[in-house]
Amino acid sequence: MNKIELAWYKIQFSRQIRLKLYETIAAFVSQGVPVHDCLTLLAEKYANLNKSDVRAIAIKHWADGMGAGSSFAEMLAEWAPENEVIIIRAGEKRGNLGEAMLNAIVVTEAASKMTSTITSQLAYPAFLTLALVGLIVGVSMEMMPSMEKLLPLEQWPSGALLLKNISYWVQTNLLLIGVGVLCLSALISALLPRYNGVARPYLDKMPPFSFYRILQSSSFLVSLGSLLKAGEDIESAVTEIKNHGNPYVSANLSGMLDKLAAGDSLGSAMKSDLLSKETGVALEVYGDLNVLQDKVSTIGERDLLDGVESIGKICSMLRNVVLIGVVVVFGWVMQSFFEIKNAAASAASSGVGM
Repeated sequence: MNKIELAWYKIQFSRQIRLKLYETIAAFVSQGVPVHDCLTLLAEKYANLNKSDVRAIAIKHWADGMGAGSSFAEMLAEWAPENEVIIIRAGEKRGNLGEAMLNAIVVTEAASKMTSTITSQLAYPAFLTLALVGLIVGVSMEMMPSMEKLLPLEQWPSGALLLKNISYWVQTNLLLIGVGVLCLSALISALLPRYNGVARPYLDKMPPFSFYRILQSSSFLVSLGSLLKAGEDIESAVTEIKNHGNPYVSANLSGMLDKLAAGDSLGSAMKSDLLSKETGVALEVYGDLNVLQDKVSTIGERDLLDGVESIGKICSMLRNVVLIGVVVVFGWVMQSFFEIKNAAASAASSGVGM
């Protein structure tokens, strides 16, 4: 198989397919079946169903690599996200591969749930924003020319004239605005996983940076809990996540590791700008009680639920702000229309009286 064909199969290897395979392989491994034997058997069975089945292609690729001396995690790394691979790698090293694969499912589903929540919650505010822009452009293209026929511009009320100028500016610069929005989106997308400057703690309090912090915080805690279940000690687990994390996450985790190296208590060292204040307090308390390693997964699950709730509240606020904007602009349009209509009627009456 050439590289282009292999790349095409990797594109087809979706999250749903991957997680289902994890579950299937974990079931075999948990019953004592060697992972290479399991892969060989599954590849054969899926190939009998359809030689082009992406599951057959992927599993055979893994089995062939293991037969050549690679580990399962090394072969999986070409097909799966790094956050899943580090958990499975830890479990494979400690002979706990089945449980590690189930933990990887938990991590991925948690991240997917958070991402889908953000997307669904932002959909309505985005729609309202587009509706607001459409309303302004429609006023400029359709309504303003008709209103100019009723009354000369020099006789327009100040509020109506301001509306005309704003709507005309939006209409004539719509392409520029669109390009600006795309450039700003690209800049924010680049900054989210990379920027760690002095302004980052303040940015993390505002969307979309606050959304990203919540997502990364929950992912870190769930991943940490999974690595601890796989047999890693907490310092090694944090180091593993840091080494494979983006610059934003790595910088926060480096701070944790520096505190541990300096002799801080486990609970105190775990406090970070990456985590919410409530989560930081919980980690510190459990750390001081020497039960942190047993409670990280529980804290991560609670942090995920709290994160979803926080995102919902922020998106609800954004939705209300944009909705108010739509109502205000619509009211402004109607007010301007009636002001111009009345002014035109008064001007016509004055002309007749003369």
